[in-house]
Amino acid sequence: MVAQRTGLSRATIYRLEAAGHFPNRQQISPRCVGWYGSDIEDFIANPKAFIQTVKRRSARR
Repeated sequence: MVAQRTGLSRATIYRLEAAGHFPNRQQISPRCVGWYGSDIEDFIANPKAFIQTVKRRSARR
């Protein structure tokens, strides 16, 4: 479903996530992951702004 909403392939989603350019997935069960809908909507609305927000969060830690 996330791939359909973003228009990105599963491999691209995982690659962007590893690079810190896509929302982090959440473990739902041992073999299932998901994303917060609000994070996906923020990413779709403005991917560049989302990336900047992630970078700021990382810098604070």
